Amino acid sequence: MKASQLTRIAIMACLQYVVFTMFSQILYLEAVTLITLLFAVVFPLKESMLASAVFALINMLTRGILPWTIMYLVLFPCYSFTAYHLRNLLIGRNEWTICICFLFSFLLGQLVDLPFLLFSGKITMIYMLMGLKTSLIQGFLSACEAAFLFDPLYRQLIKIRGGFSE
Repeated sequence: MKASQLTRIAIMACLQYVVFTMFSQILYLEAVTLITLLFAVVFPLKESMLASAVFALINMLTRGILPWTIMYLVLFPCYSFTAYHLRNLLIGRNEWTICICFLFSFLLGQLVDLPFLLFSGKITMIYMLMGLKTSLIQGFLSACEAAFLFDPLYRQLIKIRGGFSE
């Protein structure tokens, strides 16, 4: 792996962490899903997946090794993989971008609770049902972010990507 690729991965992971941390204090608002989606659409698959994994590891190191931080390590690279393979559907089609961002954000809130299955199926169902309203609102707000921010951020990331020489 080249130094330029490692640098891109580190910068993307840091941006994901900064965005995650900035919005973590605001109830229902998260933008790391949108950023992950953007990186996966603009940059190579290997780089976007590794950036998501590094982001999750940094998050785990700063917030602790907890069931939900472990789930970030599983979910965000999967989101990068999925978004990369859906990139032709997402680029220039705002309605698909909005739907996918809603789905990813909604599922983030729901799937993060899955490790509680290790403790009890009932506890997991209670967590998921109680978190349903929160996940729906979070998904809706992420869809709004995608509606207004995906295209302008995409254009800027394309310009930035063009500035890297391989």
